[in-house]
Amino acid sequence: MFYKYITRFLAAFALMISPAMANSNLSNAFTANTVGYKSCASFSSDIKFSEKPQYCINSEGRSVVSVMIKGQDIIGVSDDSLKANSIILNGKDLSKTRTGKDTYEMGSFPSVSENGAFVIFDVELETVPYGQLHNVRFDGVVDVQTSSKRVDLMQDVDVSTAFEVDMGPYRVEKTNATLMFGVGEDNLPVKVSGNLDAIISLKLVEGDQEIKSHMSTSFNDTKTFYFKNPKGSNVRVELQYWDNMQIKPVTFKF
Repeated sequence: MFYKYITRFLAAFALMISPAMANSNLSNAFTANTVGYKSCASFSSDIKFSEKPQYCINSEGRSVVSVMIKGQDIIGVSDDSLKANSIILNGKDLSKTRTGKDTYEMGSFPSVSENGAFVIFDVELETVPYGQLHNVRFDGVVDVQTSSKRVDLMQDVDVSTAFEVDMGPYRVEKTNATLMFGVGEDNLPVKVSGNLDAIISLKLVEGDQEIKSHMSTSFNDTKTFYFKNPKGSNVRVELQYWDNMQIKPVTFKF
């Protein structure tokens, strides 16, 4: 009788704590799965650009697999961090060319959910023959960027001067940069230096109006924003970035 009661008690106790334990175990875990794919043939030269399927325009002669990585506090994936350990098709590894060049690359503009629960990126495969994607076995790893703390900083500046201010780990300064063919000469170029992967946004605000940025260019650890010239000289720089960004290698297969 005592054994029966103690068994029931332990079972009930396990039911109470197991959801919490499960959440704790999963809190630092990352999972990966495929969420889409496309494969396009190479078209002959007599087929016009306008006659090709739209979804193949930038993927002609290659296959693309979309991968979702789930976790927490995700802010992105590191550029050029995708590494294929192997790309097996019919027993042959297609991950390298004869000269050792990678036959794959990460697609542009990974998509991160607003709550940081997942990131989706494309894996572009160059040497998988059309119609054979379902026979491929890919084994790889990618660096996922995470952070749980957002920092918001503001600094008043006088754009009539060559201002230069430190905002947290970043330096923000006015430059005289111009774009090719003179585009940007009538704009206000502002350069930020530091870890660009952790930057959420850089804004200029005049009064209560945000000044539009026409475009931006990046080089190494600097990024230059080309803002529309403000009406006056006093504006506010608003910088948002992720603090203490961590890199977590995540392996995945498909």
